[in-house]
Amino acid sequence: PFEFADDFTGASISSGALSTTAHSSGWTVSTAFTDNSNGVDASTCIRLASGSYGGSITTPALTDLPDNSKMTFQAKSYGSDTNVSLSISGTNCTVEPTSFNITNSYATYTVYITKTGNNPKITISAPTKNKRAYIDNFSITDLPNATISISDIEVKAGATTNATITTNNETGAFTFVSSDENVATVAKVDNDYVVTGIAEGTATITATQAGNTYYKTTSTTFTVNVISATAVMNPTLSVASDTEIKVEDVITIEAEEGCTIKYTIDNTDPKDSSTATSVNTNTANVTVPTGINSLTLKVVAKKDENFSDVVTATYTVVKKTLNASFTPNAIEVAIGTDANEPTLYNPSEGTVTWESSNTEVVTVNSEGQLTAIAEGTATITASIAETDTYLAGSATYEVTVYDLAKIVVDFNNDPFEIGNGKYDQDVSLSYTYKGVIFDFAKGEGNTSPRVDGNVSDKVARIYLNNTLNVTAPTGYAISKIVFDFNKGSINIGGDTYSSDVTTWKGIQTPVQIIGLATTFINKMTITLVETESVTVSDAGYATYASDHNLDFTKTNIKAYIATTRGNGTGVAFTQINKVPAGTGVLLYKDGGTTEEIPVFDGTGADATTGNKFVRGTGGTVATDDGDNYNYILNNGSNGIGFYRANGKKVAANRAYICIPKDEIAAADAKDFFSMPGFDDDTTGINDLADKTGNERNEIYNLAGQRINKLQKGINIINGKKIMK
Repeated sequence: PFEFADDFTGASISSGALSTTAHSSGWTVSTAFTDNSNGVDASTCIRLASGSYGGSITTPALTDLPDNSKMTFQAKSYGSDTNVSLSISGTNCTVEPTSFNITNSYATYTVYITKTGNNPKITISAPTKNKRAYIDNFSITDLPNATISISDIEVKAGATTNATITTNNETGAFTFVSSDENVATVAKVDNDYVVTGIAEGTATITATQAGNTYYKTTSTTFTVNVISATAVMNPTLSVASDTEIKVEDVITIEAEEGCTIKYTIDNTDPKDSSTATSVNTNTANVTVPTGINSLTLKVVAKKDENFSDVVTATYTVVKKTLNASFTPNAIEVAIGTDANEPTLYNPSEGTVTWESSNTEVVTVNSEGQLTAIAEGTATITASIAETDTYLAGSATYEVTVYDLAKIVVDFNNDPFEIGNGKYDQDVSLSYTYKGVIFDFAKGEGNTSPRVDGNVSDKVARIYLNNTLNVTAPTGYAISKIVFDFNKGSINIGGDTYSSDVTTWKGIQTPVQIIGLATTFINKMTITLVETESVTVSDAGYATYASDHNLDFTKTNIKAYIATTRGNGTGVAFTQINKVPAGTGVLLYKDGGTTEEIPVFDGTGADATTGNKFVRGTGGTVATDDGDNYNYILNNGSNGIGFYRANGKKVAANRAYICIPKDEIAAADAKDFFSMPGFDDDTTGINDLADKTGNERNEIYNLAGQRINKLQKGINIINGKKIMK
C-alpha cells in the first residue's frame, strides 16, 4: 500500500528547500519557516505566513501515487488570528475539497486526490493576507476499502431471489462472478441484485464494487446454496446466531409460503419433539423467556411431508437495561406544603427505595412522598431493584425548596419571562412563580402591561389603568407587599403606592394593583400567611370549628364564644379574636362573606373558659342527652337562632351549644334562642324565649350584668342595644 507521511520532526528550511527527518529533500516552501513560539516546538511543525501574501508548502513528486488516494493533515491558526483559510491544489492531480477555514485549535483535515498525470505534487497555501497557520502530521495513503455486507443465500433450482447488499460506497457499481455458473448466477436487474438457482449445488459468488473518489475497488464473497425444486427451503431468523439478545426480545422465524413452522427452545429436535411449538403459518415469533442466561433455538419448516434442514441458533441472554425516568425532572415545593411529586416511569416494576441527597432540606419516605424542611436544593434518587426481566437501575429529579412566608420576585434576575404586550394590543398575561399567580391585563389602559428588558434592567411594566392581580397559593393570603419602584405609581384598594410609600399591608387574596401612570417595578417582596377559607352565609351567621388556630383580628368576620349567665337564665356571646384550634364559635358578618382567615401558631390565643360551644362530629345531636340541653343554629319558624337539636347532624367543622342542666333552670330551657344584634364590638346577650317568640324583656348592661331598669347610656334588651 502507498504511504507518504511527515510529522516535520527535525524540520529546517534553507533557500526554499525543506528538510525533515522523514524526507531529507523534495519538500519546497515559499515564505514559510519553522516556529517555536506559543509552545510549538520548532522541529515538529511548519508555519505558513508572513508578509503580504502568505506562505505555501509543496510535497516532493509522488511517483507511485495510486489513481485515487487520501491526504490528511493537522492545522490551526496562529495565536489570535481569525478567519484563516487554507487552499489545497495539485500538480498532475485533482483535489477535493480545495480549501478549509481553520480555527486556533488543532483539527484534522481530509483531502481526496485523483491522479491525472505522472509525478503529481500537492501544495498547501495560506493565501489570506497577513494570516498565519501551523501545519503538522501530514500523510497521503491509499483509499480505504468499502465496507460491504452480503448474506449467504439459499434458492431452489429454477427459482430466483434477491440478494440484499449494504455498502458505505454509495456510487460504485457492482459486478458478480460465480464460481460455477451451472449452479447459480447473480446479475443486476433494474435496482435489484437477482440470484438465479440453476442446478443443485453450491456456488461462491465474488461481488466487486468499483472504486470512486472516497473508496478503492473492493471485493467480497458470499455463498449461494441451490436446493432441489421440490425441497423445503430452510427457515430464516431475524436475529443471527451467536449474538446477545435481551429478555422479552422477539426473534421472527420466516419460511416459504405454504409451510408449517416447528421450533424448540430446549435443544430438542423440533421435527419429532413433544415440546416443539407448531405454527401453521410461514411466520412465527419467539419471545425470549426470563430466568435464563442462554437460549438454543432449533427450527424446521414442513411442507406436505417434507422437512427443511433443522436450523440451529444459540444466543446469550441478558436482562434489559432499565431506563427509568421522572416526569418532570425538577420541581419546586414550599416549606410545610404537600409536594406534587413527579411521576416515576419504571417499566420493570421492581422494588423502589428512595433517598434524598440533602435531608436538611427535604426528606423522602418509603412511598416517595416529600417533606420540605428548609430552603435549598436536593436530588431525589429512586433506586430500583433488579427483576427477572430488568437489571437494577435508578432515576433522579431535582427539588428546590422555598419559604412561602416571604417570596422575593426580582423581575430582572428571576426566570420571569412573560413577554411583551405591544401598545394597543388587548393582551392578558399570566405567570406562576413559586405558587403565586401574577395576572397582567390591559384593563382600561391604552398600552398593554408586560415584563421586558427595554430599560437598563428587566422590569414589570404597568401602564395607566392596567391591572395586575397577585394571587396567593391555595391555603394562603397575602399580608404584605414591599415594592421596589423604578418609577411611577399604583393604586391598591384606593391607596397610592410609589417610591414614597412602598409597603402595602392587609390580609387578602388576590391583591389588585392598578396603574396610575407608566410604572416600572423592579422587585416585589411578598409576605404570605397560611389561611383557612371561612364562609358566613347571606343570613350573616354561622358556627365554626377548625383544626387550626385562627386569627380573626384583621378580618371582616367576628367570632364569639357562648357562656351561660351567672343567674342561670340566659346565654351571653363574647367576641374573641384569636380562636384556639378545635374551639367552637359563632361567626357574624352582616350580609355574609367568604374570607381567608390567617392561621397562627397558638401564641396569645384568647381565653375560652366556660365556652358552651361544642365541636360537631358529623353525627346526630340529641336535644337532651341526660346531663345537657343541646341547641343548633338553624333558620326555623322563629327566624335565625339556636333551636333544640332534635337529633340533627352537626358537621365536624361546625358547632352546637351544649348547656349543662345544672347551669340553667329547667323552666328557662326553652326551645329557641333568638340571635343577638352584633354591632361594632358590643357583647351580645340574649335571653331564653319560648318557641312562640314571647320575649322576657330582661335588661343587661354592656358587662353582661342583669339590671332592674334602664340606665343612662347603652342598655341591652333581648340582644338589642337601647340608648337612654
